Amino acid sequence: MCYTEDMVKDEKVGKVKKDRFKGIRQIVDVVKMTNELSPKFKVYSAVAVLVPLVVFATLSIVTAQYFIFVPLAVFGPILAFMVTLSRCAQSAGYNKVDGQPGASGAVLNQIKFASTSFDEQPVAVDPKTYDLIFRGVGRAGVFLVSEGPTSRVKKMVDKEVQRTKRVLQNVPIHVINYGNLEGQVPLKKLRSVIAKKKIVLTKDELKQVQGRLNALGTMKMPIPKGMDPNRMPKGMNRRALRGK
Repeated sequence: MCYTEDMVKDEKVGKVKKDRFKGIRQIVDVVKMTNELSPKFKVYSAVAVLVPLVVFATLSIVTAQYFIFVPLAVFGPILAFMVTLSRCAQSAGYNKVDGQPGASGAVLNQIKFASTSFDEQPVAVDPKTYDLIFRGVGRAGVFLVSEGPTSRVKKMVDKEVQRTKRVLQNVPIHVINYGNLEGQVPLKKLRSVIAKKKIVLTKDELKQVQGRLNALGTMKMPIPKGMDPNRMPKGMNRRALRGK
């Protein structure tokens, strides 16, 4: 079949329109999902829209500087709504998978600050209890994030710490136990706890540490699926969803 120049142009225009509506559909899907999982989303989004709208509209009337405050009254609520959607969607996703095996891995895989990254596969697994240990590395050192009661995973964590120390000397090893019991770190606070660790390695030292850890390997098993931030409609900007 031969394509004329007009047919090619129409096809390109159709693709552009399709991609444009695809982004809108993705946002609608996120709103629906968040509304189902977060009962307070409607209240938060209403406040996020109304507050900047009222403030900027009032300022435009009082100061008569319409060219400044009218655009802000239009775009301010939109921006506030998107930030609120991002926060609520992330929180709803955390709540949905909190307590499931591999939940921490779904959060850790999104971490990319300060050259910090985590293996997709756990480095240790108890097949009977489904206790897990995920390993990450960054300029703050090595991270071992465990899932399971602290007393029960202690032996497995100690074994992994010793295993790591055999290939690394003078590198901090941070042990974090994910969970909702006393002394554990809740799912929604994992990122902040890791981000607060002090940077001690240079970029060159980090490369050497990563090379030695790669030699240790990981467990060959998939992380359980289910975390909504990872299952957002394809193409969605994750940085935007995190409010950044």
